Amino acid sequence: MRARSPWPLLLALFACGPERAQTVGKTPDPGSKSTVCATYNAAIAGAREGPFAGNVMSCDPGVVDPASAARALALMNAYRSFLSLPPVTASAALNTKAQACALMMDANDALSHTPPTSWRCYSEAGAEGAGSSNISTAPIVSSIDLFMLDPGNETTLGHRRWIISNGLTEVGFGSAPQGSCLWVVHPFQGDRAWTAWPAPGPFPSGALRDRFANLDNTGWSVQSDTIDLSRAKVSVTSAGQPRPVSTSALLPNFGSGTAIKFVPQGWSATVGETYAVQISGIGAVIEYSVEIVDCGV
Repeated sequence: MRARSPWPLLLALFACGPERAQTVGKTPDPGSKSTVCATYNAAIAGAREGPFAGNVMSCDPGVVDPASAARALALMNAYRSFLSLPPVTASAALNTKAQACALMMDANDALSHTPPTSWRCYSEAGAEGAGSSNISTAPIVSSIDLFMLDPGNETTLGHRRWIISNGLTEVGFGSAPQGSCLWVVHPFQGDRAWTAWPAPGPFPSGALRDRFANLDNTGWSVQSDTIDLSRAKVSVTSAGQPRPVSTSALLPNFGSGTAIKFVPQGWSATVGETYAVQISGIGAVIEYSVEIVDCGV
């Protein structure tokens, strides 16, 4: 077995006019800074990994640690609340398949959405989980932030898009010491015109980066199931000054029909600054502002 990388790896799943003056879609209202920070701080408090109840040597997946699953779910739902998206729930049946998936990722020191039957600890349940999950080489609690920052997925940002996608209602959690699976695949649905990350309104600076990745490097994003964003143009200003960005269309059908990312060029998101984003070239205009706040943790 090859040496393990000190950097967690991620693998996201693929599923298959003239400009108008008015803006399109309603900007989410996450509430005040104090509300956002209270939600964020509660979600990350004690966000540690629980014990692994399985056994890789005997190919026993065990069950996902309930406290770990609850912590991962709380963080997911905190992030969704910043976007005024409804909370999701964990399914016991999906947890079982995701846990079998996590065992396989750990046992084989590899990631695959289509694991071969020759894999150690292969199971049909684990393969089904692999085919419907975000996958990481880290355990599940720490993987939520990795999925939202999404390093190594420059053309899709698929992990993030699945977590904050329209119509997501149920998820499944699987976690092993060196592997996790988050069942997120579902039909695209919902009437939201667009979803942006970082979320509009007050946004915790702690969610911008961790020791493995930085949102200013992986990219800010906007996704939609109803608007074609493939030719979108993005402008960002702060304190009346333009903040240059490099804009790219993302591959379709990773948690949303279309999506773009834009990467800051020569600047980084700073506490106390508010960034006004305008997206044009889509037959209408999307406008929103992100205020970076220090939540004191």
